[in-house]
Amino acid sequence: MSSTDHHAAPWDLAAGRTLTELLEVSTHTTPGGCHWRRGECSPTDAERLDAAAWLVAEEIMQLRCGRARHIFSAWRGAATGQRPDDGIDPSLAAAFVQSTFGLPPDGASEDHSQGYVAEITWRMLTAEEQAERRAVAHLAVPDPDVTSPGGDGFVIYRNRGRADLAFRLWEIKKRGGSGSVSATINVAYRQLDVNAERYLAKITGQTEVPGLDPDVLDLLADLVPAWKRGDERAGAGVAVAANAQGLPRQAFTTMHQHFPAFAAGGIEGCLLGLGSLREFALNVRTLLWTGLSGETT
Repeated sequence: MSSTDHHAAPWDLAAGRTLTELLEVSTHTTPGGCHWRRGECSPTDAERLDAAAWLVAEEIMQLRCGRARHIFSAWRGAATGQRPDDGIDPSLAAAFVQSTFGLPPDGASEDHSQGYVAEITWRMLTAEEQAERRAVAHLAVPDPDVTSPGGDGFVIYRNRGRADLAFRLWEIKKRGGSGSVSATINVAYRQLDVNAERYLAKITGQTEVPGLDPDVLDLLADLVPAWKRGDERAGAGVAVAANAQGLPRQAFTTMHQHFPAFAAGGIEGCLLGLGSLREFALNVRTLLWTGLSGETT
């Protein structure tokens, strides 16, 4: 069900709330030492899903527009019916949406948009994480081209109370059909294990990011060696976004067997049930498109 089917606007429903709150994220640890998060929203909870879809759409446009804040503001104003007075044409935002979601009326691949929504959702939850033991020092932006080879998620943490840094390379999957979430997790294990060094090499070559602390830059230069030697600063993560119905209560119980070098605190998981994943991603797309003209698609 789309946001236009409800009286309350999704941006009003989302006001003052985080994605972590909307998905009621809980934290768990497997006997094998995998720290993982689980969040879900029932397909019948239309207001929470609408609010979450708005937060995801808004985050996508903020990331895509970057320094072009005037274009983001024009898009947001058009999407919320509060077009700013600066005369910026919101249709300029089409160039920032098209690469992943396509444009009305047909759009691009629904499969790809679901994968990208999964990556953005994971990234938002990572940014919102309020862990006592660590703080985010660097969080990579997902590639708009979800078919390009490379890591789906990458984050560097600074451990609180110490100067030590640690990174996690994430494989992020979507499971929009009725298949096994566990099977999807196992596919992610294999892909991450086989491709990790290649992914990290690509990240190393793309990390000329202004403003990063020198120790963060030093770690970015050592990603591949640290992974290869099983360094305590390295670690692996797997996330899956799926339909909420039938979402497992337990997951990632064998991850320590797939990544034994990182089993002592370096393996993490994230399992998300986003109503009907297909409908959730389509709702995000609709909100993005609405901001191109201010008219409901």
